[in-house]
Amino acid sequence: MKKNKKMWGLIAVFLVGIGLLYTFQSCSHKEIYIKSKLLKNCQNDRLTIDNLDIGHVWDSILIIKPYDDVDNYHIQLEESDKQAINTYADFDSTCTLVFLFKGKLVAYTTIPRTEVVDFVTTKKTQYARTETFEIIDKKAYDLNS
Repeated sequence: MKKNKKMWGLIAVFLVGIGLLYTFQSCSHKEIYIKSKLLKNCQNDRLTIDNLDIGHVWDSILIIKPYDDVDNYHIQLEESDKQAINTYADFDSTCTLVFLFKGKLVAYTTIPRTEVVDFVTTKKTQYARTETFEIIDKKAYDLNS
């Protein structure tokens, strides 16, 4: 009788462990929140991103605009990240910044278009870390265009 209880207890712990592992694996750990850092980098009608600390090494950003599909950009993504980014792209009120290192996703964040900076006005979709944006009425424009 004691062996049976012990065995069922071990099975229960095992199943809970597998459930937790599945939950953590399916959740994205790549979403970051940098709204305040981005606001600090907006000075004198310019937005610089080269010193933006996101907690990861990165070399470029990809701007996913509303109603865009991340599949169009041929970057390596886990399915959970792809679904999350595409879900955010379904909203007209946000743009998603995807931080890349050597073409691979390292982190992403959603940026409210009316609160921080509206990236819909940019001409390109991918920018090197060293690029700067011109900000006019909270809208980002390519500085070199």
